[in-house]
Amino acid sequence: MPGHERMVLLGGRLLRDGVLMQNALSANDAFCSPGKGAALLDLVLDVVDACQKLVERGVAATTVEQADLSPVLRAREETGPSDAAAVKARSGEVLKVLEALQ
Repeated sequence: MPGHERMVLLGGRLLRDGVLMQNALSANDAFCSPGKGAALLDLVLDVVDACQKLVERGVAATTVEQADLSPVLRAREETGPSDAAAVKARSGEVLKVLEALQ
């Protein structure tokens, strides 16, 4: 499967697991403010965009897939219900990890 297609699948998984799933038993995830929801979506879209650009520059899709993207997935549970700023901070962390793959 070509690299771009693999990045689309990766993006779908990040979107499903990092934004769309909610845990009603979690104090941080049972409710999400519109600001935090937008920040989570921006986080996933920025990460997927960075992954696509890496593949375009010749980085192997398998290398991108092996990067630690767990902060993206944990952001909804580890940040407060209205803490969009903390989600945005995660974006910077994950993008630095991806930049190191170049």
